[in-house]
Amino acid sequence: MNKFLVPFVVCVSIGLFACSTQQRETVPAEHDYRVDAEVMAQFVDVDRSTGLYFINPDKKFNAVDYVFAYSQEELMSVSPGNRSRFLKEMEEVNKVLSVMRKSAGVSALLYTTMTSNYARLGGGDSDIKVEKQAKAPSRRSHIVSLDIVGDRGVDSSAFRALDGMTLSVSSAGSSMFYLSMVNLVDGDDRDAASMVISGVNMPSCYGNYSISVPEISDRWVSMKGSNIIGDGTVLISLSE
Repeated sequence: MNKFLVPFVVCVSIGLFACSTQQRETVPAEHDYRVDAEVMAQFVDVDRSTGLYFINPDKKFNAVDYVFAYSQEELMSVSPGNRSRFLKEMEEVNKVLSVMRKSAGVSALLYTTMTSNYARLGGGDSDIKVEKQAKAPSRRSHIVSLDIVGDRGVDSSAFRALDGMTLSVSSAGSSMFYLSMVNLVDGDDRDAASMVISGVNMPSCYGNYSISVPEISDRWVSMKGSNIIGDGTVLISLSE
């Protein structure tokens, strides 16, 4: 080979290798959606004035500052595509909530997030009383449960309604949010109270609420439920 050609080939090869290496380094790594979504889920909060979900980057979910700062860094590293996908799921729930929170057919709305729970009255005329519980009572006597799977309606067995029952909510599924409708139905098949139950769909995300409906207290009733948003299972249980 020509002695002038060899250095030229070597230089060209090195240059191509350098360009190839540089190109590989500038291509952003693909982020797994579930991983990014679980990071964003930690910062989901509820706007008390509107009753809608939003991302609160300043939400403190841990008393240890450095853990919070680390999680904020994770939030900033979420890929734009995954962020948009998560916000789209959240907005889908918010669109339904914006209509239902003022509906005359809704007695109360319950919100469950990773760091806090929230309950508010709806536009209905039911005399329901509902509020979040800081934690579930250590000792409870189970009354009834309702597994809401998919979009098909389900009914619970009949039970005697009590004042101050604990309503517990948990969920499982691949979608990051869920929204279900749960009705307390009296013996005449009349809706005594209708609740919109929504939240972040994470195994470690659950809520406990105290609920009373004086007009059906000590009467035999049942629960009816159906999923409006979400592809998994929402478990509703009542205890005293």
